[in-house]
Amino acid sequence: MDNKIFELPIHCLVFLRGKCKVCHTVNKKQIYDYGKMRYIDMEKKMDQTNHQVEPLVCSKCQTEYSPSEVEYFDKLRNITITVAKLEWGNMREEDEYKKMEEAHKARYHTFKEKEREFWDAFNGYMLQDFRQAINELQKEEFEQAYKALGIDADCKTLAQYRKDAIQRFKTAKQKIDFWQEANRYFIYDHILELGPLAWIPEQDIKKFGLNRTRFVLLHFPVGEPLEGLITEYIGRIVKKEKGDNAFLFRRISQLTDELQRVRRKNTEYYHKIESLKLEIAGFQKKLNEAYTELKNLRNNQTAYTRDPADIAKIHELKSFINELMDELRQYRQEKQSEDYSQPVVLEETIDDKVQDETQDLIDETQDFIKGKTIAIIGGERREHAESKDYPCEVITHDGRKHNPEFYQTLQKADIIVVLTQYISHASMWEAKAHALENDKLIHFTKSINVERIIEEVNELCRESAMQ
Repeated sequence: MDNKIFELPIHCLVFLRGKCKVCHTVNKKQIYDYGKMRYIDMEKKMDQTNHQVEPLVCSKCQTEYSPSEVEYFDKLRNITITVAKLEWGNMREEDEYKKMEEAHKARYHTFKEKEREFWDAFNGYMLQDFRQAINELQKEEFEQAYKALGIDADCKTLAQYRKDAIQRFKTAKQKIDFWQEANRYFIYDHILELGPLAWIPEQDIKKFGLNRTRFVLLHFPVGEPLEGLITEYIGRIVKKEKGDNAFLFRRISQLTDELQRVRRKNTEYYHKIESLKLEIAGFQKKLNEAYTELKNLRNNQTAYTRDPADIAKIHELKSFINELMDELRQYRQEKQSEDYSQPVVLEETIDDKVQDETQDLIDETQDFIKGKTIAIIGGERREHAESKDYPCEVITHDGRKHNPEFYQTLQKADIIVVLTQYISHASMWEAKAHALENDKLIHFTKSINVERIIEEVNELCRESAMQ
């Protein structure tokens, strides 16, 4: 590989960034400065440095919230090196992570103990199909191996190197020597130098090939606390496998996919919960402000005394509304309608004795209704109302239609009488609403005899006068 890149200077800054949960403003905050150094030195320092994740404070609305990404920025070149998402759904217990970190730091010792065993397995993998193995080598890896082996080959392209290697290396020893030199950067300067906590298998596949990356994940020696992480890496890249272990790898892959899905979901839930907490806090703040304002209004309010007549009127209107709501609910349940398409002619019979007694009652109490206008709503009472002289004016309407005459009758009346058995619900409520609105006495009765109705109204007027 070309090692010149590792000697280049770099000045890396680390930022936390994320979108505000309230006003959606993107904010970022610098949490670390590696300083200006060589790229290779920075990689080593990164391996020894942990970054503390801190809350962000929105520059616009001052809301405190959790970041969602970490940005690595090269100050010398003014470019973003990489952006990594913070997986809040992948948080580990502190004790567990410390053990993983200790195993990560001890990777050199762990590899040293099993270095020969690893290379024997890696060489054996190569010898099974030398042509396929070298197809994953890059041009720089060929150049490094040829230089280390002291081979001067006139090869300009990757294809020429592959062809030359197949023709040049015939024995197993020649192939092994070449293979180890060609993979020196991959194994020592990349895999071992970065360590398992910094591996990104998906990127390694693109750079070093699927088969090589897969082999390393399966055979590279790591400490026990890191084995779970390696299994997860395997599940992310080993999707298909042949042989006795095919079912095992498929299951690992399925479980890894499910684990990733759950982690993404948990991260979404984490940010959603945080948004809801901020929303609740906003509502709580408004509620506290409303309580404070209400308290101030109560302390500064002027005491008013309400007119008893207004109170009585309010109670009447509330009662009217409640009755109307009950009537509507009953009407919807029964879904019945009454037919008043034909006027109801009421026939009444009363003997002379009852008539004389009623007349006596009217004569005795006529002062309470004298000069009043009584409107009888419902049925057909006009003929009976006009057939006799009464101490008051009696007008009637059958209530079948809400025509101008109906409303004129209500308007003209001082007292309204509703014949409950001969009137529609709509007309009854119209009459009651008119009476409440205009402070008129209204009487509901099943009687049809005009004299008896006048007697009942007269009694109501007497009771009202006594209150």
